[in-house]
Amino acid sequence: MASSQAVVDEFELFDEHFEGGSSLRIFVLEIEPRGSRYDEERSVREGVLRQPLGLQFDGNEFPFERESIHLVAVTADPLGPVVATVLVHPEPPRARLFQMAVVADMQGKGLGRRLVRLAEGLAMERSVTTMELHARRQRASFYEFLGYQPVGDSFFEIGIEHVLMEKSLHLR
Repeated sequence: MASSQAVVDEFELFDEHFEGGSSLRIFVLEIEPRGSRYDEERSVREGVLRQPLGLQFDGNEFPFERESIHLVAVTADPLGPVVATVLVHPEPPRARLFQMAVVADMQGKGLGRRLVRLAEGLAMERSVTTMELHARRQRASFYEFLGYQPVGDSFFEIGIEHVLMEKSLHLR
């Protein structure tokens, strides 16, 4: 396997709606920005996070994207297609979770929860004790289920309502 990616988790995802059976093998990879899987990651992020809002990727990165942890979930084997992604920018003792995206046909199966928990674990390995994120208002309940709490008033980002959320990681 190329040095620009490493398998950080492997598991079976179970769902009665999967074609040809009841489980799907998932591999979670930590990839390098600008590595071999980066374009696939960006494509998933654009398809899930931008296109539904009528936005397109403009070529600009987050200023901290290259220093962030990039996790992608792929199906079948480590070379399978990217079906989910999440990024974490650690600046101990805090980190920011961002660009959480799961393709439509994989949503609601626990994959997003698994990715967030993996991201939290990797952040903790880097001495992070508090994770924060900007949740779209309509997705805040997903993060509340995972232990995140709203902080302050809602605000608008990319034209939609968001809320700042935090979670203490040392209490896990």
